[in-house]
Amino acid sequence: MVFLGKDLFADDQELIEYPGIMKDTTTQLDITDSEVETAQKMEMIEETEADSTFVGEDSKNQRQSGTTSDEVDADSQINLATKTVRTSSSSFLSTVSTCEAPAKGRARMYQKELEKHVIAFTEGNLTLQPDLNKVDPDRNYRYCTIPNFPASQGKLREDNRYGPKIVLPQRWREFDSRGRRRDSYFYFKRKLDGYLKCYKTTGYFMFVGLLHNMWEFDPDITYKLPALEMYYKEMSELVGREEVLEKFARVARIAKTAEDILPERIYRLVGDVESATLSHKQCAALVARMFFARPDSPFSFCRILSSDKSICVEKLKFLFTYFDKMSMDPPDGAVSFRLTKMDKDTFNEEWKDKKLRSLPEVEFFDEMLIEDTALCTQVDFANEHLGGGVLNHGSVQEEIRFLMCPEMMVGMLLCEKMKQLEAISIVGAYVFSSYTGYGHTLKWAELQPNHSRQNTNEFRDRFGRLRVETIAIDAILFKGSKLDCQTEQLNKANIIREMKKASIGFMSQGPKFTNIPIVTGWWGCGAFNGDKPLKFIIQVIAAGVADRPLHFCSFGEPELAAKCKKIIERMKQKDVTLGMLFSMINNTGLPHKHFEFYVFDRISTYLSSSEDVESSKSSPSVSRA
Repeated sequence: MVFLGKDLFADDQELIEYPGIMKDTTTQLDITDSEVETAQKMEMIEETEADSTFVGEDSKNQRQSGTTSDEVDADSQINLATKTVRTSSSSFLSTVSTCEAPAKGRARMYQKELEKHVIAFTEGNLTLQPDLNKVDPDRNYRYCTIPNFPASQGKLREDNRYGPKIVLPQRWREFDSRGRRRDSYFYFKRKLDGYLKCYKTTGYFMFVGLLHNMWEFDPDITYKLPALEMYYKEMSELVGREEVLEKFARVARIAKTAEDILPERIYRLVGDVESATLSHKQCAALVARMFFARPDSPFSFCRILSSDKSICVEKLKFLFTYFDKMSMDPPDGAVSFRLTKMDKDTFNEEWKDKKLRSLPEVEFFDEMLIEDTALCTQVDFANEHLGGGVLNHGSVQEEIRFLMCPEMMVGMLLCEKMKQLEAISIVGAYVFSSYTGYGHTLKWAELQPNHSRQNTNEFRDRFGRLRVETIAIDAILFKGSKLDCQTEQLNKANIIREMKKASIGFMSQGPKFTNIPIVTGWWGCGAFNGDKPLKFIIQVIAAGVADRPLHFCSFGEPELAAKCKKIIERMKQKDVTLGMLFSMINNTGLPHKHFEFYVFDRISTYLSSSEDVESSKSSPSVSRA
């Protein structure tokens, strides 16, 4: 569905026809509320200027997905015995884990890494940013209560009617950010209350009617929701009709909690607002409200519900699993969303100081996936609009992460389109589901041990956040033939842009995280047509700038990973620095025909000539982009 040229956050819009939603003018919903209240009767409350056109899917990497039974067994054999360590400089608890049972496969491979990360966090007294005890509360807002921690005292900001939309509109409140009364507030509250009183007896179509009312559809027209209907039929056979109706009701109940648990104002990450921290329950309330957001908003689940694609049925399984957990057994803690950015001059100064560094440590993992890890920074191969196509048909790396951790979708509400020198950090997201397949073969799966390890409560910091960061960095989209894409990527301005983007993301946690790895893979190398050897080298440089080890997941391409490993080993033998490597890839020249390992071959040529290696020490400036 193409996003309409409407206000991103407007509470009430003029009624329009929504493309992509199947319309039936011959049949009426017998459960539609008898009150004739249309969108024209509701006042236009909040306005914003926003670009409502999203790019679809991001990087579509070829990867091995799913978990074999042997791997699950191996993971389930691990019993983490926790030893509490209290440091003298803070009161938070860290966990040192030891493996009490034999393990195989991914579990055994990653267990040693996990133990090292725990020790690094403990001995380094590390706190993932934002460190709410040290940051400016006027720029870093905390909306939840944290035990034994003072209430947040961030300043009250005025909404700028003509500038960037800084206050997140909240239709669940009686008054808007300018103190004007919302007539729509009572209408939607009455609809939710009415539904919850009779959903057990009226069935599936009552929920459809609720959605129609919340979306302000024409009450005389029935709009079909194929994905929701397919989900209802499939799940009714598996768990029973009554349980599926309860799933629907849980979403409505969580949406109702917004008025009680969310603050009067939530500020978007624009201007000098750097971060927002919310509880898991507050995140759930915001995501539930997206279920009922108008279809002309880019943050509405309407496009999933109204699709006739089987992938959207799978997406509903992820979402309803999330709401089930948040309704019956919600985790207790918080999640931080932070915009990390750097101006060009500051970055150039960073580069001058760091280009003489040696290459970082790089480890390769063929079987392990990014989402198998914990106590680290996981890279999100992001769209410039956070979340990519998660609310459409997108089903690759970024969309899968957001389906596994739906509270990440709150970042979509808070963040604008990423700029060239920006990245988005999400700290503490909880994993609710696992998956199998990839792309069009994606399937929901019950949460598995290899994914749930990062949910370990002992891993939470003093602010109740799980010690895991997801860093979203968007790559350039290249189009054309393979040769065209490869040639364009070797343009120096594009190399510099990608290096800056990755470096700013990798530096998000600051200088103390030298022992905490960046876990990544073939960033931007799927649907965005990135050159894998070049993107690998760029990420190596970025990890070196951040002074952090790089853990590279090859996603089932061990031969290519072996070539990456070999080129790194050769460069280390030659004492190649970050600046020298940057110079090499900036002077590769352009290929006459496409060759996958062209970049590696050119680097090898440099390494074979000591004269070329010496001359490359005068590395170029990165200030041109």
